[in-house]
Amino acid sequence: MKVYLAGPLFTKHELQARREEAKLLRDLGFEVYNPLEQNDEIGFDLDRLYQKDIEAMNDCDFCVLCIDNYDSGTMVELGWLTAKGKPVYSVWSNWKYEEPDNLFVRGMAFDGKNRMFKSFEELLGYVKRFIWYIYRQRWYIVLQLTCNYIKEELYGYWSNYG
Repeated sequence: MKVYLAGPLFTKHELQARREEAKLLRDLGFEVYNPLEQNDEIGFDLDRLYQKDIEAMNDCDFCVLCIDNYDSGTMVELGWLTAKGKPVYSVWSNWKYEEPDNLFVRGMAFDGKNRMFKSFEELLGYVKRFIWYIYRQRWYIVLQLTCNYIKEELYGYWSNYG
């Protein structure tokens, strides 16, 4: 599954956090698009970065983003992805407010399939349960197909000798 990772990219702490988040998501098996890594790869070419970000947002299965500090670029990504119907899992770690005090940011953070978490660790726990659910569903389907195949084979075998 493809993940678009977004969040503020201004302080050393924010840069380090986005790199660590990308690594943790990759460790879970996700293909991660991190705009910060695009800056590293192609430099600060605004037109190319914009195009690559739009392509990645179109291609992603869901987005993980940090909405702390109401970074304008992150807010645009939140709105764009929500408008496209892509699930967005947001981290809001502000100690002062339980939820974003901006009604549009709060509304989009809870819109449809979107979810908001108090920490990246809490978000990872949710994503891990989601992965386990998908894994379990796939095994259930494989098991059903296998059982159906065995029943058909046994029925064919016994009907020839019945």
